[in-house]
Amino acid sequence: MKLSGNKPLQPFIILFLTVSFLLLLSATDRAFTSYHKDLKHLNLFSDLIKKPEIKVLLAKKTNINKAFKDTSRFVVVQRIVDSLTITDYAGSTNHGMTQFFEALKNIKTKKKVRIAWFGDSMVEGDLITQDLRHLLQKQFGGSGVGIVPITAVTAGFRQTVQHTFSENWTNKNLLDPVSNTDMLGITGFVFKPQLQTKIDSNKVENSNYSWVKYKGSRQKGLDQFYKARLFYGQTENNSLVNVNVNNGAEKTNLTLDGKKPVNAIDYSSSTPFNEIKYTFLNQSKLPVYAVSLESDTGVILDNLSFRGNSGLPLTKIPESILQGFDEENNYDLIILQYGMNAVSPTAKDYHWYQQGLNRMVKHMQKSFPNAAILFVGVPDKGFKQDGQYITNPGVPFVVETEKQVAEENGIAFWNLFEAMGGFNSMVKWAEADTSLANKDYTHFNFRGASKVAHMLYKELDKEYKDYLKTTAGIKGNNPN
Repeated sequence: MKLSGNKPLQPFIILFLTVSFLLLLSATDRAFTSYHKDLKHLNLFSDLIKKPEIKVLLAKKTNINKAFKDTSRFVVVQRIVDSLTITDYAGSTNHGMTQFFEALKNIKTKKKVRIAWFGDSMVEGDLITQDLRHLLQKQFGGSGVGIVPITAVTAGFRQTVQHTFSENWTNKNLLDPVSNTDMLGITGFVFKPQLQTKIDSNKVENSNYSWVKYKGSRQKGLDQFYKARLFYGQTENNSLVNVNVNNGAEKTNLTLDGKKPVNAIDYSSSTPFNEIKYTFLNQSKLPVYAVSLESDTGVILDNLSFRGNSGLPLTKIPESILQGFDEENNYDLIILQYGMNAVSPTAKDYHWYQQGLNRMVKHMQKSFPNAAILFVGVPDKGFKQDGQYITNPGVPFVVETEKQVAEENGIAFWNLFEAMGGFNSMVKWAEADTSLANKDYTHFNFRGASKVAHMLYKELDKEYKDYLKTTAGIKGNNPN
């Protein structure tokens, strides 16, 4: 009888065969992965092979179509020398940032300085803007979150206001097909409350009326309100809105009879309140736009975010509507922040985007003729290549496109891509021990958004102080 005994070579034979199979698969799987995007190339020694260092070659002047050239070891891209500061391309035909700085300087007599930030999902939920608002209000005074839409998909995510609403609202927005009768508001939406056949103003709570409620957050300066402003469009017939303050402490019915494209009706109090609810009692169509929670003095910053927006759809908001909001709010600074939804890893020609941005900027200049305009460039955005994240190849193209649009239209530009660190900075922000961005390598988290806000505030403050020094000797004005 033979004894089975140990077979010391058997494990090594199995290991050898396994490694041989993986090597064979690594060498031949390109035939499959090239046709199936869900399959990833297997590189058995990816952690052992030293990856070639990506070098950035700088050029002072580069044509946009040559701005990004990717070889196996080099990336050629234009680096904007003054990109870490705000560059104002204002000429003799517009005000530039001077208009905004002049308003800040005279805030004690002007009473209120108003900023509107139009952006995409990067500022959704009041990200970036909540910290910038806090810093500006700390320096120049003011309270409140400014404009908040009637409904919002990010209502539960936003930390600067508690926002609830009924489910029976309908709306049209920037990304919908719209007609001439769909007068979109400054938020990119027009909201319509449910029509009623009968109205009983004494039975508001136990009904199917459309309503929206705002409550202060726990953050200082946002925990209570002094004024609430309801913005609505032209009415067919007079409608009523029931205003319920502090959960029934005060109730009143207001008549909505506006005949302008944009109308505002205010509720203000000498004592602060921390909750306000609007219930709409309408028997005819009523376009409703937003509510603003604000103070009578200081800086007010409106977050006008819209996810999936490249910036080009802003031209779908009629000039008459934007001008109507400008008449009500007297904006001093318009911030345009777009580009993430235009970035493509394969596109190298962004002429279409440049043409669209030119139209959009001109549209905003006509709509807000007395406001400075600042374009915040696209941030870095990650792109997965061979199993690792790098800067999306389209980012430098979009940055250069936006810079050229700012220069051509005489507005200011801040290069966020360079300010946050340039190439692969989003990867560093997302993978830091204390992360500053989400693992989608596209969006900032709260910490990262706060950092961006502080960077922008620092540049605005520096430019403002330089402006004060320049004008002090000319007009004899003293800084705040």
